[in-house]
Amino acid sequence: MDASWNITGEKFSVATSSGNVYIGFYNKENNFWVAPALDEERSIHKASVVCARFDPLSGRVIASCSLDGRVLISSCYLKELDKI
Repeated sequence: MDASWNITGEKFSVATSSGNVYIGFYNKENNFWVAPALDEERSIHKASVVCARFDPLSGRVIASCSLDGRVLISSCYLKELDKI
């Protein structure tokens, strides 16, 4: 239901009606874009996610809000991309 890029343009987020948020990035090994879920085992929200935004300073944290009335702050740190 929503999509956005982080500040560096290396990652993007996709908020879905299934209640999960996916973080996409370019996988150099496969020469393809991949987008794994924040939680592979279950949805992080109990209803549709309507907004997901990266932290504007680092892009290592994402906030998501849902129709279940919750706002969640989750880590989306990727060792390959988010160098200190």
